Amino acid sequence: MTEEQLNDLSIFALRELARRTGVESPTSKKKGELIKEIIEISEGIRTPKMSKNKQGRPPKSTGYSFVDVFNSQIKEAPQSKVTFNQPKINFEYRDIKTIAGVLEVLSEGNGLLWIRKATNYQFLYITDELISLYKLKTGDKLLVELTNEHDSVTVEKILSINDTPIMKFSTSRRDFYNIGHLESKRLIDFVDKMYSDLHIRQGENIFLYGDNNLENTYDLIKMLNSAKNCKKIYINITIAEKNRSILDTLTNVELFVADITADLDETRRLVSLAIERAKRILESGEDVIVAVDDMQSISGLDADMHSARNLISITKCGKRAGSITIFSIMSKDKELKIFDKLSDKSFMFEKGNIRL
Repeated sequence: MTEEQLNDLSIFALRELARRTGVESPTSKKKGELIKEIIEISEGIRTPKMSKNKQGRPPKSTGYSFVDVFNSQIKEAPQSKVTFNQPKINFEYRDIKTIAGVLEVLSEGNGLLWIRKATNYQFLYITDELISLYKLKTGDKLLVELTNEHDSVTVEKILSINDTPIMKFSTSRRDFYNIGHLESKRLIDFVDKMYSDLHIRQGENIFLYGDNNLENTYDLIKMLNSAKNCKKIYINITIAEKNRSILDTLTNVELFVADITADLDETRRLVSLAIERAKRILESGEDVIVAVDDMQSISGLDADMHSARNLISITKCGKRAGSITIFSIMSKDKELKIFDKLSDKSFMFEKGNIRL
């Protein structure tokens, strides 16, 4: 990390990085001192003061430690679209009192609130005290109140969790893995009769095929927009200039999108965040459709298709709970044949229509 990159971090974020790097008593030092000692430790000039019980602990959910997150976010990678950049939040949101985002809980117990702006993401630090107080999970949607102190934007308090006002939120909630699956008889309701006639049930894996990639995207969005009485998530990690306008056609949808040039590690985290977000919706007793555009691009994130496997495995119609249904654009690629067993129904997009 360069001195310039470290200077771009807020004092709050810099202290946390200093603590993980091994700087002694970081809260008692000024910004310049912190930067100097971080650089000296990284260059081997200074010996780090690292608590032994914090070393080598792997994260519980994402596979990233807090230091790794910092290193991956601020490394010299011009193509990266997802950056840990508190100063940008400080500048852009200086006059904003509240903001919403999706939480990623880190291994140390603290977390990052992902705040989307088009296909870019900025982050707010969430203390482990807040996460512990409300027993927050990765994928929780938070509305937070901000405070601006010492040139740093921080979270003052949490106002709502998963659209539930904080005064009505119960920390005693269900867990995705303890909710049994029932074969659903409940049909997804659509505005457009063309989709209603498909008799798609909640908790199903729906595979969608088509010969034109861009038309497939528009058809998927049309289908998603037509669904009623449910939450909606849209995943697309291959946004480019020629298809950026598609995002404007989505209505009442939570977007988990990234530019095709984004860093792979950051994109994996984004997909993981979308998966966890769907689980939190189900746990809240609500139905959600996850639209994947497309599964082939997700499968390319990992050599073993880990992200794609995780994504396609979360469909569920919960017993006395909500449901997760997946609409996924698929291809005839041989590598995706492994997922055929999980398909409940398959349809073909064809000139604005859909058929078996």
